[in-house]
Amino acid sequence: MLVKFMMRGNRSLQKQNGQTLIEALVTLGVAVIIITSIVTLANKSNARATNARQATQASKLAQEGLEIIRNIRDVNHNQVVRAGRRANPNSNCSTAPNYCAFYDLYSRTQINPVTAHLSHGCVAGQWCLLAGTPASPDPEAGLLGIFTRTVELRDDDLATGHICGDLDLGFDEIKRVTVIVTWGSPLGTQNKTATSCLTNL
Repeated sequence: MLVKFMMRGNRSLQKQNGQTLIEALVTLGVAVIIITSIVTLANKSNARATNARQATQASKLAQEGLEIIRNIRDVNHNQVVRAGRRANPNSNCSTAPNYCAFYDLYSRTQINPVTAHLSHGCVAGQWCLLAGTPASPDPEAGLLGIFTRTVELRDDDLATGHICGDLDLGFDEIKRVTVIVTWGSPLGTQNKTATSCLTNL
């Protein structure tokens, strides 16, 4: 009788041990799911916050780019525009010795669009507009860190969205300028743009 009781007690103890092990595994599984969810949520939240910070900085860089181009237009220094075409004679501004002033870009013979980037110092103390996108050792590439800033100049016409139309000026009097800032964020490649209409008046 005593042996039977002890065997029954042993089986009961083994059953309880088995249940305890299953409960522990279920608890561990639930804990892993909860912790994974919290970490994933925190990572996504951090990525969105980082992207928002970068987007704000990119907007500022785009606006700054427009201001620099306005300054290039206002100063109208010769030799600082090294993209696009000169009106007369019809020569390429990006090759020496045909470098241009900004007003030379107001021409019906312009390549449309003109893709360029900003650089400081190709003429002493002046901002310049150079053909293509910035690359090392261009100072602009180093200054912007993760950001790339390009400039697009085009005639404002219906095919590209007629945003300068209310000024009622011809192609040789107005240019649509768009500054595009691109960067790789935790959410993928992003960009911010700033657009303005610049006249030669």
